[in-house]
Amino acid sequence: MLWHAVRYLTAHKNHKFYLLIPHEIDQITHQSWLEAGAEIITDPLDFRRYDHCLINSLLSIELVQFIDQSIPTSLWVHEGSTILYNTDFKIREYISFFSKFRQIIFQSKWQSEIVFKSFLLDSNKKSLKYLKSYVDFSESRTVNPEAIRISSADNRPFKIVCIGNVSGRKNQKLLADAVKIVSAHHSIQCYFIGSTDQARPNLKEVILSDNKTASPVQWLGRIDDRQQIEALLSSADLACLPSTDESDPLFPLEAASFRVPILLSDLEVYDHIGWYNDINCMMFKNGSLESLTERITFAISNESSLKKITDSAFEKFKVHADANAFQASIENIFELKNS
Repeated sequence: MLWHAVRYLTAHKNHKFYLLIPHEIDQITHQSWLEAGAEIITDPLDFRRYDHCLINSLLSIELVQFIDQSIPTSLWVHEGSTILYNTDFKIREYISFFSKFRQIIFQSKWQSEIVFKSFLLDSNKKSLKYLKSYVDFSESRTVNPEAIRISSADNRPFKIVCIGNVSGRKNQKLLADAVKIVSAHHSIQCYFIGSTDQARPNLKEVILSDNKTASPVQWLGRIDDRQQIEALLSSADLACLPSTDESDPLFPLEAASFRVPILLSDLEVYDHIGWYNDINCMMFKNGSLESLTERITFAISNESSLKKITDSAFEKFKVHADANAFQASIENIFELKNS
């Protein structure tokens, strides 16, 4: 999301974007930001040199000490409720933190009116802005995912894809366990795409074991080749995101762009951002191995009946792929109309 915003902001005359990253980043990520038009800075800088400061995550909360009240400063909140359980900040400190910003950008009102509502006590309600997730859709895509799935349906296993860095919050272990149970009765293969650096030690042992054996679960790690990711996703029979917490994830939208059926945990946030069970996706009871196993089995046995759901998901995707609407939101939030 920020990458797309930066790319658009830097396209405006006289707009330059500086990205402060107080830690090392890999060369591929570094190059990606340079291509978007950002200059990478690794040391704390004098904010008075700049016109606007944007803090992109509550995970960057330590940067608050560098905020200079003399320039407009925005906070872009991507987190859900998990952040509240993984911080040493007290309520009063959060209230003070949020009050420092000229504006606070949320992805949905679920964040501002439920998760972080108490922390906005001293914040000006007019400072709250909303920017939903944006998916860059290339009209040059020529792949016909439905044709791929149908043509190979007779000679390959049912294929599930899950994209996201492996972590406790993403809960990939639950999906892996469900696939192994289902594999006793159905031909099935599940591919996990995403870095395993944050995986817990016991899960790393499982990952090593799965990748060394003829397991129905394969952990592919981080993949930087976008075409390779799209090839895997577009040929999937099901996209599953078993997370215990999200805010406005991109992965379901990307799956919807290829008309791949989507299976999500029944998180409260989805009601607020337009994902509805048996309307544009399927859902299972959050954290329930039995429920997840049942829904996967249903998807295998009822592939043809999922078309209506995937069609509805594709319509939702198109709303998030509206480049003009995204650019208009960026202009409004950062007051670029006269730039």
